[in-house]
Amino acid sequence: MGVVVIAIIYIIVGIIYLILSVALVKKAVESARKRDIAGWKWGLPIALVMYFIVFWDHIPTITVHKYLCSKHAGFNVYQTLSQWENDNQNLFGEITPNKKIEPLVIGDKIRYQFNQYFAEDIIHEKKILGIEKTIKHIVDLKSEKVLAKYVDYSTGILPIGLGSLSLRDYKLWMNVGSCEDDGFKENRRKFYKFALSIKHIGDEN
Repeated sequence: MGVVVIAIIYIIVGIIYLILSVALVKKAVESARKRDIAGWKWGLPIALVMYFIVFWDHIPTITVHKYLCSKHAGFNVYQTLSQWENDNQNLFGEITPNKKIEPLVIGDKIRYQFNQYFAEDIIHEKKILGIEKTIKHIVDLKSEKVLAKYVDYSTGILPIGLGSLSLRDYKLWMNVGSCEDDGFKENRRKFYKFALSIKHIGDEN
């Protein structure tokens, strides 16, 4: 389904829902006035109900997402490649990159093994309000220590056409794919740079 078609469907459904909402509010106001009650006393609750049927989770989701991003997201290096090399001088020259890297599911994580000593682990966790936490580790397989860690959060809205959609996935206005703005994903760039430096060790051998 093309983007234009999806946009048209959203516009049509939005207009229909708006018309229905206005009609219900108008009916409530008229009914209140017939009973000598201020129209807003019946009209406002109906308007709020129609609003929250669709948008009840919008503000809470965006607020929690921003909070988690500010407190827990980012990129951290716990041991540089140079430091690892100094601690493992007898092993560094033995590293041979894997020619074919296949994803391996280990419990709740997906592992991509770069060579006999390093791997990237990816973990996805569901948080409150459907927010998804993504954790990426560069792991020393010998000691199981984490050399570098990248944490990011999304609102967990699947793009239409990808995967099985829940009713929540149609709320495209809540779709925030990362803590960092598109085009300015500095922490993600740093992590991939670090991962590539590990991945290509031994390429010249």
